Amino acid sequence: MSAMSTSWYRIKNLAKPDMAIDVKNDGNQERDGALKMAPDHDVTGQHWQLRPSPTNEGAYNLSTKWLGTKMLLDVYGSDKTRPHLSPAGDYTGQQWKVEKYGNGTWKLSNAYSGPLVLAAEESGSELRLKDPKSSPASQWILEPTVLGQ
Repeated sequence: MSAMSTSWYRIKNLAKPDMAIDVKNDGNQERDGALKMAPDHDVTGQHWQLRPSPTNEGAYNLSTKWLGTKMLLDVYGSDKTRPHLSPAGDYTGQQWKVEKYGNGTWKLSNAYSGPLVLAAEESGSELRLKDPKSSPASQWILEPTVLGQ
């Protein structure tokens, strides 16, 4: 998994492989980066980097090319099921485990949300952390990418 720290990935959902995790361009993304599932496009909000956490061995901090390493994938302190991007800090909600399912997909969970895993909502447009059942909605494809491809 060492290549993750220098590579860029589009994070796509097995249940909806033509969709990727993206940042909502709502004017508030520098303070509270809302996320959505969006059609797979070559936009910097869909290019993710997974860097080893400096404070939690085996965990990763996830950032986008658009907002950089100052904004990391996190969950709200008041709602462990709602992912968003927030200013980088030493928060357990920003420390993500990236574990293989064994079928070419990955499970994403964080230290703050406990056993819950990142999943796409059935509508396909929203993200939540849910009970860790093995379903296509909670299985993620890390597609290596570079801008312009």
